[in-house]
Amino acid sequence: MKKILVFIIFLISIKSYSQTKITLSDAKEINFQAQQTIRNFIDLINDCTVPKLGKGKLFENIKSSYNAQSRNQVFYNANAIIENDIDPALGLHNTNDYAVSPYLTNLNLSMIKSEEADYIINKLSPVRIGDSSLFIRVQYQTIFSGKNSVSHLPYKATQREAVLVVKKNDESTWTTRIKSVRFFDPADSINVNDKKIDIVVDSSANAVFLSDEQLLRELKKDSIVREEKRKQEELVFNDFLKSADSLVKVNKFKEAKVMLLKAQGIRRYSAPLEIKLLEAEKLIEENTYDNLKKKGDKEKNERQFSAAVTFYRKAMEIEPQQIELVGVVNSLSAFIKELSIPENRFQSDDYQGTINECERLLKLHKTEKNNYPELYFFEGKAYKVLAENNRTEANLQEKAIKNLDLAIASFPNFTQAIITRADVYANLQKKYFNAIADYDILTTNALDDTIVKPHYFETKAQWKKIIGNKDGAVDDYSKAIVLAPRDRLYIRRGEILFEMQKYADAGKDFSLAISLNPKDTNAYYLRGLTYARLHLAEDAGRDFATLRTLKAISGPRQIIIDSIANEYYANGRANFDKDPIKARKFYGEVLKIKPGNSDAYHGIAEVDFKMAEEDPAGSKSKSAIDKYALSIINNNNAIKSDPKFADAFYKRGLALEKIGKDSMATESLSETIEIDNNRNDAYTERGRLLARLGRYSEAAQNDVAALGSLTAQLALAQNKKDGIATALIIKYQLDMLWLCANAWFLDKKYENAIEMLDRFLNKQQNKVNAEAYYLRGMCYYNTHNYKASNQDLNEAVKLSQQTFRYYFYNAQTYYYDKNYKNAIKNLTAIPADSVSNYPVLKKLLGSCYAQNKDTYAIALENFAEYGKIPAAVNDSTFHVDYGTILLITGQDSAANTCLERALQMTKGPLYFKALFWKTCYLMKIGQFDQMESNLQNAFQKQHDISESDIKLAERLFGDALKKDDKINKKGRKDIYQDLKEHYVKRLNQFKETKVWLEN
Repeated sequence: MKKILVFIIFLISIKSYSQTKITLSDAKEINFQAQQTIRNFIDLINDCTVPKLGKGKLFENIKSSYNAQSRNQVFYNANAIIENDIDPALGLHNTNDYAVSPYLTNLNLSMIKSEEADYIINKLSPVRIGDSSLFIRVQYQTIFSGKNSVSHLPYKATQREAVLVVKKNDESTWTTRIKSVRFFDPADSINVNDKKIDIVVDSSANAVFLSDEQLLRELKKDSIVREEKRKQEELVFNDFLKSADSLVKVNKFKEAKVMLLKAQGIRRYSAPLEIKLLEAEKLIEENTYDNLKKKGDKEKNERQFSAAVTFYRKAMEIEPQQIELVGVVNSLSAFIKELSIPENRFQSDDYQGTINECERLLKLHKTEKNNYPELYFFEGKAYKVLAENNRTEANLQEKAIKNLDLAIASFPNFTQAIITRADVYANLQKKYFNAIADYDILTTNALDDTIVKPHYFETKAQWKKIIGNKDGAVDDYSKAIVLAPRDRLYIRRGEILFEMQKYADAGKDFSLAISLNPKDTNAYYLRGLTYARLHLAEDAGRDFATLRTLKAISGPRQIIIDSIANEYYANGRANFDKDPIKARKFYGEVLKIKPGNSDAYHGIAEVDFKMAEEDPAGSKSKSAIDKYALSIINNNNAIKSDPKFADAFYKRGLALEKIGKDSMATESLSETIEIDNNRNDAYTERGRLLARLGRYSEAAQNDVAALGSLTAQLALAQNKKDGIATALIIKYQLDMLWLCANAWFLDKKYENAIEMLDRFLNKQQNKVNAEAYYLRGMCYYNTHNYKASNQDLNEAVKLSQQTFRYYFYNAQTYYYDKNYKNAIKNLTAIPADSVSNYPVLKKLLGSCYAQNKDTYAIALENFAEYGKIPAAVNDSTFHVDYGTILLITGQDSAANTCLERALQMTKGPLYFKALFWKTCYLMKIGQFDQMESNLQNAFQKQHDISESDIKLAERLFGDALKKDDKINKKGRKDIYQDLKEHYVKRLNQFKETKVWLEN
C-alpha cells in the first residue's frame, strides 16, 4: 500500500451567525476533526478503486459515508455535491456535478483498479467561509496515480476545495461533515470579505481573545501532540493486523476476526482491513466441521485422495470428538502410500521401473483393477515419456493410449488422464480431432469458476487452428476470454482474426490486450501490423514507435516492419508517373511506419520536383518554385537520415539549379560525385553548370575527370559482356566529350578542345555531326589555322546547308586566308531574311569586295549598309576600311571623317594603319610636311600594311606630286623611298620572325 502523504496545518478561519466566539479548545477539536474527515474521505476514495473489495462491500461503504446513524459518516448527507474529476479531460468551468453515490460508483467503474492507494493528497489548508451555520473551507491538491479506464489518459494534479459543515455535539466534542467538493476557483467571491469568528482562551466571561499568530502557534502545538497520538494509534492498528494474519495461519479465524474488528475501531476506512475482514468471515464460514467434511468427500469422489485427507484432518481438528473420519483417513492414507511407489519412480525418471511397479500392483489387485485407475494412469504416463524420447516407436504411443483408456474407463472424470491422452493424440500422433474430443469432455465437466477451464478452451483453440478450423478456434478463444479476459488470449484470438483478414476485429483484440497489459510488446507489434492492413499508417507507426521506446523491435520484427514500409514505398514508385499526389501520400505513409526513412523523404522530394516541372503556370512560376523548394527540403531530410545518399544530393542539386542557386547546386552535385564516383549524370550536370557560371576551366576539368571514370566503367562493362551498360557508357562518353570540348573552347584552350573533338568525331555515329565540325573549325580559326578551319567549316556547311552560322564563320576564315572569292560566296549564300542575325556581315562583304578595284562600288554599298547599324559607330576597323575605300575612290572628305574617327577610337597597330591612310589623304591634298612625320610613324610602327597598300600609297603620292609644281619633287620622292625601304626591310624581318615562332 502506498503511503498517503498529507501535510496539514489548519489555520481556523470560521464564520457563524449563530455563534460569535469559540474557545481555543473548540478550535483545536475542530482542527483535529477536519483532518480526520479529509483522511476518511481519501480512504473512502481509495476503497472504491480496490478490486478485491467487491461490489456488495463497496455499496455498503458508499451508503454509510452519508448515513447520519453510521460511525463512518463523511458527507453531510446523500446530496452533498462533488464536481466531476473522474474524467481527466475535465476541470474548472468544464465539469458536471455528482451526488455522493453516483460519484463514488462512477469512480469505481472509471478507474483502472490497483491494489495500492491511487488517490493522494499532497497539500491541504483550510480557509474561511460564512453561512447561517458554522463552516470551514479546505483547499487541497489531489493526484490520481492511476489511469482512466475509458480514455486511458493519465491524471494530472488538480486543485480541489472541500466545504465542511461544523456541528457541536456537546460541551467539548465537534463533528465535521463534507458539504461539497469542487475545483478550486481563486476568483470565487467568497474568498474575500469573510469575517472570522473570534477565538478566546476559555469560556469565562473575561476570557482573552487570541490573535491569529497566537492561534497558529497553539494549533501547531496541538497538531504535533495529536499527530503523535495518531502515529501511536497507527502502530496499534498495524499490530492488530499482524496478529490477525498470524491467527489465520494457524486456522484461528474467529480470533483473527476479533483482532480485525479492534483495528476497525481505530480506522474507519481501510481497504486492506476491509479485505482482510471479508476473507476472515469467508474462512470462518468455510472452516466448519460439516463444510470441511463435505469438501473432503468431494475430493475423495474425484479421487484427489491427498486433498481429501487434508480436509478430513482439518475437520477432525475442529471437532476431535467426531471419530467417524478416522477409519476413512487411515484407509485413504494406506491407498496413497501404495500409489506413491510407482509415482516416486516416475518422479525420479525411472519410467520402466514405473511400468514394472504398476504391473506388479495391478497383478496384486487383479480382482479389483478397476479400483486402481491411477496405476493405469502412471503406466500410461510412463509410456508417453518413453514415446517422446523415441518417436519412431509407434508401439510405445499405442501402449500409452491403451493404459490411459483403461484409466478413463475405470474413472470417466479422471481429468489428468484425459489431459495426458489428449497430449499423446496431439503432440505424438497428430490426431488433433481425438485430442479436441478429449478437451470437449474437460470443458463440459469443468465448472466456470475453475481456473483451468479457460486453459482448456485455449488449448482446444490452438489445435483447431492447426487443423484449419479458424472459426472454431475463434469461438474457443472467445469462451476462454469470457471466463478469464487475459491479454494473451486476446492476442491469440486476434492473430487468427488477422489471418482471416478480419483486421478491424483483430485490431480490437490487440487493443484490449494492451489495455490489460500496457507493456505487452507483442500486442503493439500485432496491432501495428493490423493498422497497416487497414491502411492506417499513422496508427501503425505509433505502435511501432512504442516498440522502439520499449526496445522491442528484434531482427524478425524489423524485417516485417521494413517490408510494410517497402510495400508503401513500392506503391509510391508505381504511382509516381500516373498519379504523383497519390505517390506522395504513399511515401508519407512510409514515414509514419519508419520515421526518418531517407528513401521516403527522397521519394517525396522527387514528386515535388516532378510537380514543379509540370506546374500549369510554368516551371518558373512562383508555385513551381515553391515546389522546388519543398523538394530541396525533403532531400535535405533524406540526407540528414542518410549522409551518404548520393541521389538525394544529386536531385537536390537539380532543384537548386531550377530556383537559380547555381553555385549551391554545383556544391550538391560535387557531394554526389564524392559519394559515388560513377555518377555520370552528376558529372554532366556539374560540368554544364560550371560552364554556365563562367568557370570554364573547372568545367573542363570536371569533364576530363568524368571521362576517366567512364573509361574504367567501360572496361568493366565490356569485361562482363554487358551490352546495355556498354552502350549507355559510350553515350555518356560522347556527351562528356562534347561538353568538355565546349568548356575548353570557352576557356580559350583551343588545342585541348580540338583533342576532345577529334575523339568525338572519331566515332562513326558522330561523323555527320555538323556542329562538331563547326566547333572544331572555330578552334582552328582561333589558332589561325585557316586551312583546317575551312576544311571543317565546309564539312559543316555540307552537312547542314540551312545553318547559316556555318557560312558566316566559314567566310571569315576565307577572308583571313585572303580567299576573298570563297568568302564572298559563303556570305552571299546567307538569305536576306537572315542577314540581320549577323550584324558584321555587310562589313565583311565590304572588306572582301574592297580587295578588287572592280568591286569598289559594291564594297562601298556594303560598308554604307553596315554604317547604318548602331554597332558601326564604335567599330574602329570599319572606319579604317571604309575610309580607305572612300579615299581610293576619291571621296576624300568622307574618307578623312572615317579615318579621323578611327584615330580617335583606337590604339596599337590599327591606329598606325589609320595613320598611314590619313597620311595618304594628306598627300592627296598636298600637306606634305605633316605627311612626312605621319608616314614615318606609320612605316616604323605598323606591321600590318600590305605591299598592295604601299603600291596604292605610291600611286596616290605620285598623283599628289604632279598636282603641285612648287615643291621639291625629287626631295620628296627620296624621303618617301627611304621610308619605304626602311619599312620593307623591317616588314621582312617581322615576317621571318613570325615564321620562326610558328615553327
